Amino acid sequence: MSPIQPNRAPAVEQQASPDSSSLRATRVALVIEYGEDPGSVLPLIHSLGYLLDPQSVVLTLVHAEYDWVSVHTDFADEAQAVGNRLAQRELALSEANQAVRTALTRGGFTLIEELESATDREGSKSLLTQLKETGQDLLILAQASASGNGSKVSPFAVNLATHTVASVLVLRKAITAPPAQLKIWLGVDASEASLTLARKLGQFLSVTDEAPVTLITVQSPVYQENALLAPFVNQSVLDEALLSNANMIFEMCQDILETQGVAVADCRRLLGSPASELGAVAEAEDPDVIAVGSHNRKGVLAWLLGSVSSQLLHWDSHNLLIVR
Repeated sequence: MSPIQPNRAPAVEQQASPDSSSLRATRVALVIEYGEDPGSVLPLIHSLGYLLDPQSVVLTLVHAEYDWVSVHTDFADEAQAVGNRLAQRELALSEANQAVRTALTRGGFTLIEELESATDREGSKSLLTQLKETGQDLLILAQASASGNGSKVSPFAVNLATHTVASVLVLRKAITAPPAQLKIWLGVDASEASLTLARKLGQFLSVTDEAPVTLITVQSPVYQENALLAPFVNQSVLDEALLSNANMIFEMCQDILETQGVAVADCRRLLGSPASELGAVAEAEDPDVIAVGSHNRKGVLAWLLGSVSSQLLHWDSHNLLIVR
């Protein structure tokens, strides 16, 4: 592979000013994990043009290739067959790599560096170190699948998404809708993570008044599920309190979004487990992107309380933006 010569794009850096960090180009690392059909990643790459503003980002392109043939044999004929398959695989990867470069360049994206990574634990650890040193703002994980219809995220991608300090966009389904018809859902609650999501959304996604977002909050009325406490709970008072809380969440997030020129099309309140309810509604209505804030819980706290972003990362098959 002929790596792209790093071009630090001094003109882009000069856009930054001490007065406004928003003028600085967003540093994006696009990590492509090639599956058995390397060419199937191209629809995901084309989707970037619907989600990002090419003029506001600079890209580091990462090719993540795993050893998909691990066959050891003593038979010459089988060894020859494996060799032929490996040769075909290398050719397909080379063609896919070039097609990705061409698609990004034609889309107006600025490539400043190209890296390679193995998809094992050591490979992901080394890649995380490299990306941290270059101060990436957003890590995009594009995983090719044989069907091209999206898939569960791979262990390699989960490891990157879990341990990176950057925000993460997991691309699993190609986007074909015009920008004005994009369906972007924001899963919000009363936490600081949701306010951070609202503040940073415009930095990562190209959202305008023509494509208003939908705010969704999922509440868990725990008293309804507790047989011991249920008799002592005034249901109407509880419902009123939950509704008031939801309206407060919507107002806070909407105010922040409006200052960025992001319109809100709808506010929806659901009851139940946040990840389960978001996933179920997404399965029925098929949004283009689900965006959530990350609470950055670690260790025992994360195990006890769980994480909506982590559950969606593992369970859902839609495009997922996790903002940190």
